[in-house]
Amino acid sequence: MVSPASPRDALWAMEQALASGAPRAVVGWAPYADARALRRLQVAAAGSGALAFLFRPAGMAAESSAAPLRLQLAGEGGAWPFASSSGAVRRWPRRSGWRCRARRESVAMNPLWLAIRFNGNSPTPSLACWAGAFTPRLSLAENALLLEIGGCLRLFGGLDALRAQVAQGLAEQGLIGQDAARIAVAATPQAALWLAEGQGKDLDALTITDLTWPAGVAEKLARFGLRRLGEARRLTFGALARRIGKEAATMIARAYGETHDPRPDFVFPLRFDERIELPAVVENAPALLFAARRLTAALAGWLNVRQAGLRACRLDLVHRHGALPLPLRFADATRDGGRIDRVLRERLERLRLAAPVEALCLVAEAVEPLAGHNGGLFDEGNAKESMAALIERLRARLGEERVYGIVPVADHRPECATQQAPIGAGAVTVPPPRPSGCWRGPSPCPRSPAGRTGAGRSRCWPARSASSPAGGIRTKGWVTFAVTTSSP
Repeated sequence: MVSPASPRDALWAMEQALASGAPRAVVGWAPYADARALRRLQVAAAGSGALAFLFRPAGMAAESSAAPLRLQLAGEGGAWPFASSSGAVRRWPRRSGWRCRARRESVAMNPLWLAIRFNGNSPTPSLACWAGAFTPRLSLAENALLLEIGGCLRLFGGLDALRAQVAQGLAEQGLIGQDAARIAVAATPQAALWLAEGQGKDLDALTITDLTWPAGVAEKLARFGLRRLGEARRLTFGALARRIGKEAATMIARAYGETHDPRPDFVFPLRFDERIELPAVVENAPALLFAARRLTAALAGWLNVRQAGLRACRLDLVHRHGALPLPLRFADATRDGGRIDRVLRERLERLRLAAPVEALCLVAEAVEPLAGHNGGLFDEGNAKESMAALIERLRARLGEERVYGIVPVADHRPECATQQAPIGAGAVTVPPPRPSGCWRGPSPCPRSPAGRTGAGRSRCWPARSASSPAGGIRTKGWVTFAVTTSSP
């Protein structure tokens, strides 16, 4: 509980509480909040995932606001009518234990499921890993893949943009056309599955015979004269359970959100090692790129869920005599599928196959944690990522031994002050091949108790050879000296 001294302090306290991410909800009274302050609160709430309830005077209803939901409350005869942002006037129920399901303008926090229905094919673990690029929460169903996308719509720019990216990814996976895979979005998993099966937009209008039911349920509903799903829903749960069984009645209730629909989450493997069989043998290495992209897309999704990146991976080209390993190395840790594809393309264009390839196997090596990067308000460029991609492409095209970095070396000679090293390595300390000729002068020797003389620290440098030309230095011998001190 905060008791601010001014409305400005109240807005500041709410913003700090939302930005901290500690509370789940913040409630405040702000009678004098302008549009800029409301926008700051909305951004802070969206960033932390907390709920912000801001109460304002009724006279502020005509002003613009960044809030996704606006309600106008007024007491009237024991019942509270409210006007939503859409203009519709409703009343709160009077019965005890009431609840109101107000429709919100933003669905970013609502559960939303995207179903991908495959025609006669069960989803493979490789497809599930590929779907990890869109959401970390997904579930495998019979001939379908369910993705919970309610929390990632803003990341991809909205529902339409996300559906377009999913459709493009399915095409890259070789699932092209409506007959291969169908996409549908609904508020519940069962509704999304049925909409994908029936290829419709309205759940009530779906034909019962087009949907998947337990054995004999579709025939029973047809004998009762029910053709559409909406007609079956008009019956009570008990009546449906007596006629078609409790399992089928529960499926209808789950589709309409009348009961919970728990789905087991897909558990991503701890180690990525996926293999695909080619439909026909391939004798040309560049022709393997299309099939290999299915594995690299799955690898990118797996890395996204694991919040990790890799510096190296290996693509095994399997043929009848064994397997040909094709290592792929990167300048720094990455989980970008595009960078992996570019390096793979360069390697395949320079590769000659010893035997026709029958299968591909991709193994992730050198995996390490990789945190995400924050987006900037302005276009700051991606110079670091572009430089890393350039280095990887040069390595793949020219060879790793031809692309290297330069590091400083602790040596006084200019021609030896640098040294070749792997890219990304720091400065190295290498002892010089011979003692330097720099003489810093003798150091005073400590006096011994027995006498006043002692040997000083010796210095040495290469001696000039008698046979060497003037100014030349040969390292054939060493000249030493000693310092003798005497008492005054």
